[in-house]
Amino acid sequence: MEIYLVFVDAIQNSNKFWAAIVEDGNLTVQWGRVGYQAQTKVHTLDISKIVTFYGKRTLESFLDTET
Repeated sequence: MEIYLVFVDAIQNSNKFWAAIVEDGNLTVQWGRVGYQAQTKVHTLDISKIVTFYGKRTLESFLDTET
């Protein structure tokens, strides 16, 4: 799954992006100014901690609606 967002404000000379990619148990987040080198952060997703925190029912409903 991939999400890409862009924020543009011509008056304040702002042209920024934010992207998130989930694959192989990792969440990779990139952000920065469009046209420049992105900053990147990789988070390891531990599904068991997510289930414990949010509850199994919530996670199952999220995974069902994602497809």
